[in-house]
Amino acid sequence: MAYAGPLTGWGQVVILDLGPGWRAVIAGLEQLDVQADARVSDGQTLGRSGPDGDVYFELRRDERPIDPGPWLR
Repeated sequence: MAYAGPLTGWGQVVILDLGPGWRAVIAGLEQLDVQADARVSDGQTLGRSGPDGDVYFELRRDERPIDPGPWLR
């Protein structure tokens, strides 16, 4: 994991290091269940959304956003 904590305007944020040049960003969380620099497992809870349930997800390669659609089908 590359980062877990607050970012102004984004709530609690988790940034996962997915391998060379790849990162996943999950923002808008109200509560985190992980810590920065921790290793996460398949199916592990990263955090919880607020009452509205809205969470932002972004896949990035070399600091540029990538459409995650092909991987989410």
